[in-house]
Amino acid sequence: VYAEAVPTERPSKAKLAWFSDPSKRKRLASLGTAGALSYWFMKLLKHSVIVALAWYISARRTGLPPLRTYPTFLATYATVYVA
Repeated sequence: VYAEAVPTERPSKAKLAWFSDPSKRKRLASLGTAGALSYWFMKLLKHSVIVALAWYISARRTGLPPLRTYPTFLATYATVYVA
């Protein structure tokens, strides 16, 4: 039995339209390196807080280090991330 080839989806027109809009493209370009670095820094800060909080919650619930109960830590991380 052969599986049918699943056609690969191309990016939607809405996604492509965002990059083709001259005003949005100009705004994105104006942010430059400083914009990219600030985005990166905020993302790093967010994930650091999420990991610390998930680590604490997982350790309190199990009484063990989260690396010994990795599935519990991952579930807690996902819960904190979504919340």
